[in-house]
Amino acid sequence: MNLKPKWAVIGLAVLCIIAIALAVTIWVPLNQRRVVRSADSWMNDAYEGYYLRSFGEVTNTLSAYIQFLEAHKKPLSRYKDVDRLIYLAHIHLAYMLVYSGNESAACHHLNLAYELHKRLRAKAGLRAVPRQDFVEFVITGIEKVDAKRTNVAWKSEFPLNTNFVEKVKMLFAADQ
Repeated sequence: MNLKPKWAVIGLAVLCIIAIALAVTIWVPLNQRRVVRSADSWMNDAYEGYYLRSFGEVTNTLSAYIQFLEAHKKPLSRYKDVDRLIYLAHIHLAYMLVYSGNESAACHHLNLAYELHKRLRAKAGLRAVPRQDFVEFVITGIEKVDAKRTNVAWKSEFPLNTNFVEKVKMLFAADQ
């Protein structure tokens, strides 16, 4: 009679372990899909907003998007090239900050983007753009993409100051 309750407890423990294992194997993929859907939603919001919203709204959204990607880098990396997504967000944010005249923040995001640029190029077997040419590379690339849109809302808030662009280029090239 003493054996039956002991076996019942062991059996119940085994069933609990199996139930937990099944729950984990179901929950982890669901959570990863939720993270991927959230990343896609953040990306759509950031880049649709880039063309339609004010400077403050776009910079806040891009900053939050970068933080989200950094915080969920590991689960996202199974499905997306997270370094590339972070790179693209940093160059757009840096471009906007160059446009607005915020040199320290622009250089900060350019530095982060440049490190990702070097890593992405190396992974692709390509050489990175030289540091002294990177600011122009970013500006030219984004303006080429922006030219396909008739109106970028936040750009109406700031005229691009070429003297400031030159200053950022010098600061960024010197900041090694």
